[in-house]
Amino acid sequence: MYRALTRNKFLEVINELARVGGMEASKGHSILIGATLEYLRKHAQILAPYMQAHPAQNEEFIHIVMPGVQRQ
Repeated sequence: MYRALTRNKFLEVINELARVGGMEASKGHSILIGATLEYLRKHAQILAPYMQAHPAQNEEFIHIVMPGVQRQ
């Protein structure tokens, strides 16, 4: 029978693996930050060539995600 993986169960498994590996337990925050940064790095690598090849769309994208940046 399948069940949703809860945060507590996930951390329980991760911390058990860390203990076996002689590592420090985690409260979960560092896992979230690390996964987010990895996700952003991969997307930046994929999007960079496209954005460089299409400067008008790149400028519009920057304007949307960083509204304080002025257009030139």
